Amino acid sequence: MRSTSSRRSLHDLLGSTDWLSGLRLEAMELPAALSAASFLRGLLRLGAAWSDALAPSAQPFCIARDPFGLSRATYGALFAGIALSPVFLQRQLGLGKARATGHNRALAQSALLFTRQLALRVLQAEAALSGPQALRESFLEHATLTFGFEASPSAAGLFFRPRLGDAQRFAGVLLAALQADELSDEHDEDWFRNPRAIEQLRSEARTPPVTTCTAEQLRSGSRALIRALTARF
Repeated sequence: MRSTSSRRSLHDLLGSTDWLSGLRLEAMELPAALSAASFLRGLLRLGAAWSDALAPSAQPFCIARDPFGLSRATYGALFAGIALSPVFLQRQLGLGKARATGHNRALAQSALLFTRQLALRVLQAEAALSGPQALRESFLEHATLTFGFEASPSAAGLFFRPRLGDAQRFAGVLLAALQADELSDEHDEDWFRNPRAIEQLRSEARTPPVTTCTAEQLRSGSRALIRALTARF
């Protein structure tokens, strides 16, 4: 999935040429096509690149681009979330109802694990600044809650190591779930094929990016994400 045709295939999956019309996307590394979840990762990166391509060119770079990328993380998660839609699986991938149900469940599990590992990174961030012992204690506590089993203390700092921008990436997943809910209410569940919904999102992406969000938005996004994933299990 490293070629231009792979990027084009991801674009084709979105169901409308309006998404990338007139845009010049920066080169991006796409994941190898190892499983269905690879397309989630590919769409995640495509959404982030789409956000960058629509950044307002008339604004200074420091205003048009957020270094921690809350907006690009949100759009990336919004694109990836399209692949979790039953409408997407049946109309875009041509899966029958029975196959779509199993496919949807597996993708929802991947999305849940992705979100949990982001949450784990965020929860370790403060402890990582306090030294190795604090990091080990934090990792053991939160990894057990995240994955349901006790991890080895030696894994602290090796697996799911905190990175700059983790908080924005995690918030982006929650905000994208909330935005997908709103788009479904306004444009129906196949909003990603609706020209008006696409133009609405393109117009929003052309404005200087939002760099903060409220606790209530995150709570609402969390509830929306839980509803969406629970419906698919």
